[in-house]
Amino acid sequence: HTEAVTGIVGRAELLAALFAAGGYLIWLTGDPRSRWSPWRLLLLALCFALAVGSKESTVGWVLIFGAHRAGLLGDGRSYAAAQGYKRGGLTQALTADGAVLAGFLAYFVARFAVIGSVLGIARVTDINNPIFAAPVDVRILTAAKVMAHGIGLTFWPDRLCADYSFD
Repeated sequence: HTEAVTGIVGRAELLAALFAAGGYLIWLTGDPRSRWSPWRLLLLALCFALAVGSKESTVGWVLIFGAHRAGLLGDGRSYAAAQGYKRGGLTQALTADGAVLAGFLAYFVARFAVIGSVLGIARVTDINNPIFAAPVDVRILTAAKVMAHGIGLTFWPDRLCADYSFD
């Protein structure tokens, strides 16, 4: 009975990929030897704010930019190569990277404004996690039982439930 919602859940990945790839294309097509326009920087930041807003794992794109800037991809976009350009190539590289980080930061500021927490960590109650305050042995045995139940349902999905939470 998942056909009705699978497409909706998959939309987050598509939106994240679309916005991140668009931002990456903007970042790649920027000439490191020339000045970035404010509109281009704003669009770059907006793309990554929307990408991480679609799916938070988009933060992993920072690793791709890091690989470029470390010179691991050999495309002349490293910080070392940018220092060799005239007209402040290193400044332009840092400005572009700052726009990407500003997009991520804008998302986290918006998340904090809405949720009140960046990581979503709040006080844990018995309703949220009934074994949180239990002794270690009870927690381990309960986790083992839950895992065994999940493995059992994988091979014999007799009684499936949408929510296996407390009570």
